[in-house]
Amino acid sequence: MNGSDPSCAAPAGEDARLALARAADLVDGAAAGIRAAGEVEWRALAAELYRAAVADAARALARDRVLLDGAVRLAYGGWAR
Repeated sequence: MNGSDPSCAAPAGEDARLALARAADLVDGAAAGIRAAGEVEWRALAAELYRAAVADAARALARDRVLLDGAVRLAYGGWAR
C-alpha cells in the first residue's frame, strides 16, 4: 500500500480535535457508567445485608414474644402448677 490512501490518513486539524473531544466524551461516559454500576452493586449488597439484619431482628423479636407470652401466662395463671 502506498501512503497516499485517504482512508488511512489521520484527520486534519479541526477534525482531529473534534474526534479527540468525542473520544474524551465517550471515555467520560464509560467511566460514569462503570461508577454507576459499582454503586448499584454496592447498593444491592447493602440491601441484602439490610434484609438479613431485619430478618435476624424479626426472629429475635418472635423469640422474645414467645418468652413474654410464657411469662404473662405464668403471671396470670400463677407460678405453681
